[in-house]
Amino acid sequence: MAVQPFGLVDNIVTRLDCSWIESDRRLSVDRREQDINHPSHHHPLCKWDRGNINRPDIICRGCNRDLADVYCPEEGCEYFLHTFCADLGRLNNYSHVDHPLHPQHPLTFHFDSFPNDQTEFVCSFCKEAKTSGCFLLHCAHCDFYLDFYCALNFESKKTLLSQYQFPHFLHPHQGHTYSPYRSLDCKKKCRACGLSIGYNALVLKCSGFRCMYYLHVHCFRLPKEMKHPLHPQHTLTLLEGPPRPKVDPKVDDPFDLFAFNLSPGLCCNACQNNLKNLFVLHCNQCPEFILDISCAYINPNFKCDRHNHLLACFDTYWDLDDRCAVCNARCRNNGKVYRCVDCNFNVHKACLSLPLKVDYEDHVHPFTLVTSLNEDKDGKYYCDLCEERREPNHGLYCCVECGPSFVAHFECVLAPSYREGNPPWMISRRFLKTLKYKAETPTIAFTDDESLLFLKLNMKIKEMEQMLKQLPREGYRENVTEKLDELEKRNAEVEGMIRQLRELMN
Repeated sequence: MAVQPFGLVDNIVTRLDCSWIESDRRLSVDRREQDINHPSHHHPLCKWDRGNINRPDIICRGCNRDLADVYCPEEGCEYFLHTFCADLGRLNNYSHVDHPLHPQHPLTFHFDSFPNDQTEFVCSFCKEAKTSGCFLLHCAHCDFYLDFYCALNFESKKTLLSQYQFPHFLHPHQGHTYSPYRSLDCKKKCRACGLSIGYNALVLKCSGFRCMYYLHVHCFRLPKEMKHPLHPQHTLTLLEGPPRPKVDPKVDDPFDLFAFNLSPGLCCNACQNNLKNLFVLHCNQCPEFILDISCAYINPNFKCDRHNHLLACFDTYWDLDDRCAVCNARCRNNGKVYRCVDCNFNVHKACLSLPLKVDYEDHVHPFTLVTSLNEDKDGKYYCDLCEERREPNHGLYCCVECGPSFVAHFECVLAPSYREGNPPWMISRRFLKTLKYKAETPTIAFTDDESLLFLKLNMKIKEMEQMLKQLPREGYRENVTEKLDELEKRNAEVEGMIRQLRELMN
């Protein structure tokens, strides 16, 4: 069974009970909001500013109702939409809508024509026949039709809505079925993935008394069992929460809370984040393999020359120890990571573009990328180009022709464009350099007189630096001569301070 494609719930639909206030079509360009590129129309659309002009005659092409507030600014183009009609499906690039009235399958858009060249359709919710003048959502699997007005105003029809109750196998309690719901609280979270429901989101809510279970439509649709590309060898089972460890009453303490509840070290095998009391995918044959639902929507689809399997992209990776297979810096807190879960092969996104071989203008042979090199006999490791210290376990470029003793930092041989955006290997090197500087720098306790003299000396040197910067801007040689005399005087003062400081230190 294939994993459903990831699709976010539309959480930007405008509230339906607000008063639509129109403004005149002839408004200045700087007062228009950002253009809306809607697939139903060949021109960019604009949202009108709020004003005091009432235009009930303007009809929305989406739901065929009045008081539209999005328009086409092109001269002679009479095309109007409501904001909420224009926003429906925008987060999915208008490819589909996950709607709670039909959670079994995604619904596809039809803007200009009806499916199968039909001249009319009957809305599956309100049972009214529609001939033209509105957009349509359709499920080809079930022949389910939904006009835009019902898609966005279903809660106003209580009697019809009461017929849409959906049971869920992980919440089988009597009287606890899920019904379509429009969330008006941004603090609500999905019981499956833990992500925010969002204001005005179309979701499913448990109708049980005082039951606060909410589910995204695509999370509701997850099957009991599935084959997943992050663990293709076995079937995964959907569970309401992480599996509890098996307890042997003869060995384990029955009053030990950790024996019966979630272990604090239990992590998702994909992103390595700590598991919460949310839905998970679990392998019965590999009891230690668990996926959280956020990772269930991730498919490996990136081919990397350095690995035989496809890699999956993770926005955040949580393991403290895993390192990049290219630069050997830590993966955590270093941006996106491309990862093969089964092999634990990890690469920073910024490291994917690093060349395996690179030519350097001041060296006759090309340099080859290696993950680490710690063959120096004296235990001190340096870059042969900048002659600064390097970390033996970090990635570097090595000249194979000259032997492994001729090596260089990434930033010493790569073009400046590779250093843009603070790549992980640059951040890691700066961090280690800072730590090493702090560790190697002794802390000296100065007296008050010594500290005050250090402060005055620092200020005097900065004044001299400013004078030196201004010298090239002087228009006359006489002015330059005067400035040089002043610099010589101040330099004598600095030398006196240094002598005084030396005497205090001795």
